[in-house]
Amino acid sequence: MPIDQTEIGVFDIRSAEAFFNSGVNAYKRYQSADESRKSTQDILYVVMVLTHLREWIAPGKKFGKGAIAEDAAHQFGIDLFEECAAFRDLQGLCNGTKHSQAPRTEVGGGLNIDDWPNVDDVLNFDNRPPTYHILATQRGKVRVDYDVCELIEGVIKRYDKWFGRDSLND
Repeated sequence: MPIDQTEIGVFDIRSAEAFFNSGVNAYKRYQSADESRKSTQDILYVVMVLTHLREWIAPGKKFGKGAIAEDAAHQFGIDLFEECAAFRDLQGLCNGTKHSQAPRTEVGGGLNIDDWPNVDDVLNFDNRPPTYHILATQRGKVRVDYDVCELIEGVIKRYDKWFGRDSLND
């Protein structure tokens, strides 16, 4: 079946808002999971969606230094980078992961081995199954450790303004 190359999307995700919804749903799944079921894969998917969503909102636009907005969608993407430190942190995590140069991250958990979901699924026995995810980032000369969920929620709220919704409370 021929595919219309002008249509944005992948698989059954066919709009910027649907892409956003997929990321929000993955984040809510992560947040609502039992401590023994927190998924690094869900977190990485959400980070990828939030990093690249502006390119779905304003396809084909350039967001680099000195970019001049051509329309409201383009301006939103420029402002997101310039005004939202949480977005820049997630972008650094996403792009660094893609290029095998990820910033310093940590996972941790306090689960007793009896509470582990499946021992074969635990990637690092010293860290135990992850119940939280930390990103170390620089703020000037100071290193700051952030719970990745705090960064994600800050970026979701920015996208919520664009889409006119309140995703974290829906």
